[in-house]
Amino acid sequence: MSVSNPAAQLHRIEREAIPKVRDRVSNVRRGEGPREALRAYKTINRFLRDDNAVGFLQDKKSKAVIIRFPGVEEAEEKFPSVRQHGSVDGIVIRVGGADETVPIWLEAGGKQITHCYTTRTIAKQLGAKLFEPVRLFGRGRWGRDSEGTWSLIEFKIEGFEALHEVSLSGALAELRAIPTEWSDDAYKELGMIRHGPGGKRNGGH
Repeated sequence: MSVSNPAAQLHRIEREAIPKVRDRVSNVRRGEGPREALRAYKTINRFLRDDNAVGFLQDKKSKAVIIRFPGVEEAEEKFPSVRQHGSVDGIVIRVGGADETVPIWLEAGGKQITHCYTTRTIAKQLGAKLFEPVRLFGRGRWGRDSEGTWSLIEFKIEGFEALHEVSLSGALAELRAIPTEWSDDAYKELGMIRHGPGGKRNGGH
């Protein structure tokens, strides 16, 4: 079988695996099948669309097209962006710009978050938190692609707070240090929440 773009990429499949592969491809063509297979189809189709191309999976011997990737011929589904107040967490890695609106860059999960802007006053305060974790507050605009993935388009920072990196054991110790008073009624309510009325276990928890 091959994927044509038009440059062919050849994939050899063991004879005994052919029926299983054909069955899976047929399911994907109908929009069914395992989630990872459907995700792979969408990913290939997106790559082709980005390359302004189309593709197809073809049986090498019969030349029959088993599944087609419309690529650029398929109109990408557009979703309206959403504007709302929210927050963005990350490590400050860059504060710069000479304009009145100063760009701020964060790093979170190994990825850079750009398109964040603020005033010079707040930017100066964030500059003192360079390479430290913060939570930004403000009004942002988010967009969603055809696969349902949300991404930040722009974020106007109106304030922030410093975040402190604490280990799980440290966080638990802080919780235990909070002074609390548990009454008998509180223990009874906790038991009802956990086991349900009458002391029966609720959902096996």
